[in-house]
Amino acid sequence: MAEKVLQRLRASLQQRGGGTLPLANAFKEFDTDGSGSLNWEEFCSALRNCGLTPSPQDVRMLFLECDKDGNNEISLTEFIDTLRVCIFFLQLHNYIFGCYY
Repeated sequence: MAEKVLQRLRASLQQRGGGTLPLANAFKEFDTDGSGSLNWEEFCSALRNCGLTPSPQDVRMLFLECDKDGNNEISLTEFIDTLRVCIFFLQLHNYIFGCYY
């Protein structure tokens, strides 16, 4: 279930553009305290702002997936690294699907 929520988050952010700059801009919007990282509350708010309402367990799994260094905050680099690769694969999937189906 968490993977589906992550895919929906990626799709929502892809609508802003799939490159690094749109992801960085989204991150800055989500980082309401300007600390340069997303804490738990900011991450939950970001999901809601993207129209997502995952279960608390899925939110925790997503947070841990993004928080690569385990410091209980998601840095800009962690955010971009986690989402950028998946957005590329989503774009590739959509391209292939459009060509063959």
